[in-house]
Amino acid sequence: MTDNIAQDIEKTVQWYKGLKKDFNDVGLLISSRRFLSCRFYDFGHVVSKAKNLYNVSEWKRKAEYIVKKQELVTAGAAISKADAEAEDYVKDLRYDEMVAYSELQEVLLQYDGVREILSAMQQHISFLKDERRSEFSGTGSQES
Repeated sequence: MTDNIAQDIEKTVQWYKGLKKDFNDVGLLISSRRFLSCRFYDFGHVVSKAKNLYNVSEWKRKAEYIVKKQELVTAGAAISKADAEAEDYVKDLRYDEMVAYSELQEVLLQYDGVREILSAMQQHISFLKDERRSEFSGTGSQES
């Protein structure tokens, strides 16, 4: 599902990016914005899953660290030694957490980028509608 969402978003963004300066098909632009908005909603689920994965990996690392440190202290290790050993014990979990955080940041950047493109499309639609109104009222440009 994620691949289809990303591909649909990418196709629409590339289409919009490649529009000629004089593009004026407001209907097509509205339809494309609606499609991109729906895929943006779907992409929100991807962001949510990435956030959940990061939260789970962070919680798991912290929980394992606390349990291991407590075991070591209970067994008679000094606090500083228990701390160092517990930190070493969870190094793989810390790596998993770092990867999950990285993936979350990546999808958040993409999410913000799509939001900006949707905003630009809406401004473009508003501009085209204003231009069309001006032409109907006789105050717009009379380009041929």
